[in-house]
Amino acid sequence: MLSRLLISLLFLLSLRQTAFGQLIKFEELFDTLSPESRGWIILNNDGNLVDYPLLYEAFTFTNGGPMNPQAGRYFVKFDALNANEQRVIDEWLITPQLPVIEKYDEMSFWCGAVDKNFKDSLRVLVSVSGNQLADFTEIDRFKADGPIGAWHKKSYDLSAFAGKSVYFAVNYRMLDAGVLGRNSDNVWIDNFKLVNRTGPGVEITSYELDQNYPNPFNASTEIIFAVPEPSYLQIRIFDMLGRQLETAVEGRYEMGRYRLRFDASNLASGSYIYSIDAEALSGGGKFRKSSMMVLIK
Repeated sequence: MLSRLLISLLFLLSLRQTAFGQLIKFEELFDTLSPESRGWIILNNDGNLVDYPLLYEAFTFTNGGPMNPQAGRYFVKFDALNANEQRVIDEWLITPQLPVIEKYDEMSFWCGAVDKNFKDSLRVLVSVSGNQLADFTEIDRFKADGPIGAWHKKSYDLSAFAGKSVYFAVNYRMLDAGVLGRNSDNVWIDNFKLVNRTGPGVEITSYELDQNYPNPFNASTEIIFAVPEPSYLQIRIFDMLGRQLETAVEGRYEMGRYRLRFDASNLASGSYIYSIDAEALSGGGKFRKSSMMVLIK
């Protein structure tokens, strides 16, 4: 009983040093009426001649009630009036070039639709080569859900694009559309966010210890480690002679991916070793890995 209490105490102490939140790498809340100035492309690809607003602070449907932004000041809304003379809707939102994708990066946005007599389609696409329409590859297509006033989150794991800079696009595309069309109404889109996922619950298949970043570093650096099942672990810091200097993390961790901010302000400039020792509480196995980091003051 005492050993269990000790492990629990050590885990609580480790929470003070380990970040569970997501690292936000990119976010768009549409706080202004000019997202193009930040690199966005808003493309009316169907050639429709109707002059319509794109960004709204609020919108009220005649028989359905108000619609407000999911976050920020404005949101994007497309409707049946976007159709051209051939009754085609083809509207694009293309992000600026995103930061280099890493494993466990996830892109999300919020959307919704009237979702009554009509079902509106949204396509999700990614490009690794440029921001021209021909560059994009579709990764999802879905019918947007309602009702009026509701927002629904869509999330996409971009780990397959690790090491590459990408563009992300949402395409509102409808055939046989328009005011008299059978399958178009209103859709709304808001709040794009690219995060690197960390914290309990991130699905992990093996133990991991990433290279610290930045490296070399001054004063503090981040060490990311992953645990595939409940485990007891230590992360320790050694000098180049193998002498232990301190224990940065010690305790029980559930399955997940964790970000440790290591403060080396009490250490002198030089090279150091950080090492993880983990043991599954199920008795299923052990894991050990070391890596070198360089402190420059």
